[in-house]
Amino acid sequence: MPRKTPKKLRIRFDEARKNAAAKALDEQMAIAVHQFQSYDIRPKAATEINDMKEVSRLLSHTEEEITKRVYMRVGAIAKPSIERKFRNAFRIISGLYP
Repeated sequence: MPRKTPKKLRIRFDEARKNAAAKALDEQMAIAVHQFQSYDIRPKAATEINDMKEVSRLLSHTEEEITKRVYMRVGAIAKPSIERKFRNAFRIISGLYP
């Protein structure tokens, strides 16, 4: 198996991000995908795990407080607008949305 260098990982990440932006449903989503940075992945993954001990262990932190302070990015959960619900339903019905 070829060695994964930081440069190779960067190239692969940039390619994946470019492909994802090309498949975006609208221009706003494409811009958001293009702005996504590789350093966003670690906090995103940490936020999705509910067990703080497990998150701290996976991130190799000795204290859970470090994990809470630095990596947990949980804000208020917004409900989608009615317009967005209808737009997404239309996309699903017309086969434009997976």
